[in-house]
Amino acid sequence: MAIENMEFLNPFFTSSEMIFRLVRFATAFAIGIILTRLTATTLSKRVLDLKKYSTHRISNIIQLIGFSVSLVVALEAGQFGNLLTVVGTLAAALTVAIGFGMREEVANYVAGIFIHMQNPYVKGDYIKIGDEQGRVKEIGMRATVLNESTRSDVIVPNSKIDSNPVRNYTRGTKNYASIIVSVDNEDVQQAEEILLESASSMEKILERPEPEVKYLEIEEKVKIKLNYTVKGSPVDTRSRIISEFNRKAVEAEIYGKDEEEK
Repeated sequence: MAIENMEFLNPFFTSSEMIFRLVRFATAFAIGIILTRLTATTLSKRVLDLKKYSTHRISNIIQLIGFSVSLVVALEAGQFGNLLTVVGTLAAALTVAIGFGMREEVANYVAGIFIHMQNPYVKGDYIKIGDEQGRVKEIGMRATVLNESTRSDVIVPNSKIDSNPVRNYTRGTKNYASIIVSVDNEDVQQAEEILLESASSMEKILERPEPEVKYLEIEEKVKIKLNYTVKGSPVDTRSRIISEFNRKAVEAEIYGKDEEEK
């Protein structure tokens, strides 16, 4: 049914002149995008003294302007100057794309434009999107690449990012975090002291509000929860606190087990 409904597009795509114009359009547009990326990269390197968010915002603006200019030049190169012709061409292309199952791809590129305009994160930020989290490795028009703690890359489509809450651990001035460890009853007091000492030795942990300890379960093993506030990403700080706690616990002959909070 979809194929039959698109029969009116056949003259559009079988015309040799139209094909030649489309080739010129694609070539001019590709050259424009390449020049835009080279310009954005060069200018970004020359303003490294600015904050990384400012640098990234400048790069985004250049890319959006370059994209718009490239589109206009490409339309002229393809002789699609008439507004009605341009609208008709784009509508036909979108109809074909959606008809061939590229609806998700179109949604990804549209979401990519909004991400570049809103600038919710930059390369190097540690973010969480739904069930996926990691450090931002690359921000593309179609997808964002995250690098997980397992050193594997996760490609997240931009449409998913646009439709889900994004938590940026790096950009926020402060984040609330916690660590849970289980120890024997007789080691509770000493384990609490070691946890607080380990937290206070971390530079990124804020003194106000100061770290606090709570008891969650008291059975054969006692679960101790350390609550603290950290500036920036809590991920690296958490691993350092656990490492410091384990080192001091071994010295004090205390057996403590790190528990994942559920």
